[in-house]
Amino acid sequence: MPAGAADCTPATLEGRWRVLTLGPDALPDRAEIGFAMEQRLFAQVGCNRLAGGYTPAHGVLRTGPMAATRMACPADLMARDDRLVDLLAAGAACRLSDAGLLHLGTLAAPDLTATR
Repeated sequence: MPAGAADCTPATLEGRWRVLTLGPDALPDRAEIGFAMEQRLFAQVGCNRLAGGYTPAHGVLRTGPMAATRMACPADLMARDDRLVDLLAAGAACRLSDAGLLHLGTLAAPDLTATR
């Protein structure tokens, strides 16, 4: 991450973010993740809509159980949903770059990059 990157807090995360990448894949314009001040998040990166609570602490963002719609979609789209759920459940390093990008993943290689 660039020097000067900010930690993620409910105030700095609040709002909708367009997901640019998840792992090595660029995502379509409709992919998004959003955060509410009440420490709730929602996302749609593949097939289903996801929602749940989140906790940011010491530069790590972690979720509890996530609710999801149950639509049947191609396997590659379902895999995107699973990748995001797994990333957040395990705890992802969370930083906001000086350029205004949200990075979730490891500091060396973000798994998710998003912009406002």
